[in-house]
Amino acid sequence: MSLPAGTGALLHLALRRDRLLLVWVLYVAVVPVALAASIAALYRTAAARQAFAEVGGHTAALVAFYGTLSGHSAAELASWRAGFVPVVVGLIALLTVIRHTRAEEEAGRRELLAGSVVGRQAALAAALLEATGATLAMALLLAAGMTLERLPLAGSLALGLQYALVGLLFAAVGAVAAQLTESASAARAVAVVVLAVTFVMRMGGDLSQLARGPVSWLSWVSPLGLLEQIRPYAQDRWWVGLVALAPTAPLLLVAVWLASRRDLGRGLLGVRPGPARAARWLRSPLGLAWRLQRGLLAGWVAGLAVTGLVVGAIT
Repeated sequence: MSLPAGTGALLHLALRRDRLLLVWVLYVAVVPVALAASIAALYRTAAARQAFAEVGGHTAALVAFYGTLSGHSAAELASWRAGFVPVVVGLIALLTVIRHTRAEEEAGRRELLAGSVVGRQAALAAALLEATGATLAMALLLAAGMTLERLPLAGSLALGLQYALVGLLFAAVGAVAAQLTESASAARAVAVVVLAVTFVMRMGGDLSQLARGPVSWLSWVSPLGLLEQIRPYAQDRWWVGLVALAPTAPLLLVAVWLASRRDLGRGLLGVRPGPARAARWLRSPLGLAWRLQRGLLAGWVAGLAVTGLVVGAIT
């Protein structure tokens, strides 16, 4: 199956515009490697690592933030301490796809390009290729860095696979969200809510498992929790990756199908018409900025509040 016409040119354009994406790729790849180096330096003996694991692995706040701990080796502790990094990977992937699909349509650039030799699905294909390439590059750099820290190659590849599958999944989520709404901010909100729900489900399942509660199965239902079950450096369950990959292909097919069923610049979800007359407070630049950004601001305030509660509990 060939790519839509113009996909290569749009991919080249996206890569030129997203040079800072390389910084994020390097950052995400370096964080677990730096954690592995610091843990090896701080906890030099098996007894010290086991003592740390017994405390951290049974602390509810740490389990909620990082996930469950499978062992006390330096590699397992580093993988566990980087437990929030997959959320960042998913966030980068979905934002990248929305930036080059729905945001381009909202700005009017997609309509301008449509007058040239560009296929209907070229923008979506280019965005997905960029997100996929960045995710795979990050996973390979991560695996190489962990191997250079003298950690097992199989576990390093399993950790890279875990991160790569998160990126691929939420790139597909971003692609679907971009077809549903008429604005980039709404598409980001939909995709981020999906990411947040999967994280909360993973958190609830892991905490239930820690307390021997009845909803530990949530960790297997949540994509983030499911990918956690790969258990890099402990069990290296490769088959879990295949199971976690299953939702990605249907989501991509849904995104392509939705993109072919809607008009350019429109979304599948209708926009509610506003009042005929604007309120007086909208007459100032400050009022307009508040009206445009209040949803995003409320989301960030809520997210930072939850983060503060978790970090405070950890402290």
